[in-house]
Amino acid sequence: MFSTLIESTPHRRPSGRAGLVSALVHSALIAAAVYATASGAASKAVASAASQAQKIHWVKPAAQPAAAPAAPAPKPKPKARPVVAPTKVPTTTPPIGPYA
Repeated sequence: MFSTLIESTPHRRPSGRAGLVSALVHSALIAAAVYATASGAASKAVASAASQAQKIHWVKPAAQPAAAPAAPAPKPKPKARPVVAPTKVPTTTPPIGPYA
């Protein structure tokens, strides 16, 4: 089943026709893009989109809103207590029981 590796088979050389067809298709696409931008078709589409836009006139409010009530003063945060290091460090491990 796997007696021959895929890359072991001889490869065909690409034909010149495939390169020619690719060059012609790409040339046609480039020419169409240049024609579309040079003829002004893009500017017509932008102009029609701009004519559909509406201008909005903003009006300032007549009166200032009433002032909001003052917020209560924040409570002072309690001070943190300093961490005290233990004076005696155990050197042995406690015994481990079956229900510990």
